[in-house]
Amino acid sequence: ARLDRSPRITIAPPPAGAPRTAAGYGLGRDVQAIVSVRAVNAPSDGLEICLPALPELRAEAGDYPITLVRYDSAGVAGWRAVPDARLRGTNRVCAAGIGGLQSGAAFAAAYVIPPLGVPSDLTVTPGAAPGALTLSWTPGAQATRHWIAGIRQSDWDAGDFSNAIWTAADSNTMHRLSGLDSGAEYVFAVAAGRRMPAGGMEWSDWSGLARGTPR
Repeated sequence: ARLDRSPRITIAPPPAGAPRTAAGYGLGRDVQAIVSVRAVNAPSDGLEICLPALPELRAEAGDYPITLVRYDSAGVAGWRAVPDARLRGTNRVCAAGIGGLQSGAAFAAAYVIPPLGVPSDLTVTPGAAPGALTLSWTPGAQATRHWIAGIRQSDWDAGDFSNAIWTAADSNTMHRLSGLDSGAEYVFAVAAGRRMPAGGMEWSDWSGLARGTPR
């Protein structure tokens, strides 16, 4: 369609201050698909911007959806999602109606990382054998593993953490402990974790505390 005005559009490398990470999004290990766009006298209905959804980014994203994120160096903290961005075909991601580019903005192809949930409903029950406890909980959303922290209540009260329990959970919903002191009260919390597509681990906040006493 005929434009209602004659724009001047400048494509450039991203500004030096543009972050290479985005909370809630993955920009890819190499952050290749990122560019600055400045538009003077842009069309009244804005611009459509498309960036390549590179094979490396798509492979890293896995099942996470691909989108566009935007960074404005003036007055905006961090990257934010571009509304209505979607894949076009398999190798580019586009969004239309983008305005506010008189002073320029950086755009990047990214994948959405759903927030990691905190485990809930932690319970501690005595096991069948002396000195045994069973922990169970509702797993944190998007978690692939969980971690247990525990301590005997009397040690916590005394500020003695030398015998604290610190271990990976048996599964994403329960963990069994043995060899504890019969009749002693223990306090526990559990955290959810997942391996990030670009590498490294992300951990949630700790669950609420739960207490139990082995037979």
